[in-house]
Amino acid sequence: MADNNLKKGKFIIIPGKGSETSVTFNDSDKIEFTFNPTKYTIDNKNTFKDSDTVGLISPIFQFTEGSARTLKVDLMLDTMVSEKGENEKEDVRDKYIKRLQKLMKLDKEIHAPPLCQVLWGSLNFKGVLESMNTNYILFTNEGIPVRAEVTLNFKEFIPLSKQVKDPSLHSPDRRKLFKMTQGESLWNMSNRAYGDPGLWRVIADANDIDDPREIEIGKDLVIPVLETLEHGRNT
Repeated sequence: MADNNLKKGKFIIIPGKGSETSVTFNDSDKIEFTFNPTKYTIDNKNTFKDSDTVGLISPIFQFTEGSARTLKVDLMLDTMVSEKGENEKEDVRDKYIKRLQKLMKLDKEIHAPPLCQVLWGSLNFKGVLESMNTNYILFTNEGIPVRAEVTLNFKEFIPLSKQVKDPSLHSPDRRKLFKMTQGESLWNMSNRAYGDPGLWRVIADANDIDDPREIEIGKDLVIPVLETLEHGRNT
């Protein structure tokens, strides 16, 4: 394992191994960069749906879903190799670019790009490399690129099991009512209430719904308490 002080001081990316439900990050596989970024950006976004209501000046906004956080990092990659002489440099593609591009390729074991852990100081971000933009800005006389500017965009990954256990996603200790609006579905309601769209049948049963595709617009639907569902599963 790498020294903790080195991990805190230098910007590194560690590819993960294993499945999305059981992934490990080994420092021996880390990609370490000579120059730390001057900044990084983390974006959060929520999605809301607005529905017009007769008699109101503005539409009513309804939260539909949250989006995964994204991490954007700009890196300067330079490959001067002092052992070969001050004016000789290594191909930046061999030292950095190919290793970074590998993070976007399918892992043959999980059939998806690997999860990554991004570490620098207090930053500890786990996600997948969603996009990579490379700008080559310095070359040797032979045309070999030795310096590049790279922008990496990561999308955060949070296992479903962890999201469902989040107290903020649990139903309250009393039943809730959701109003059926145009474009709404039991699948969306179930996903918002329980973090699992597959529990839509529980809502359907609680409201005596035979066909989930034929629900009256404006109808109030009862959402059973999550603790009640968990108790029912264990009995």
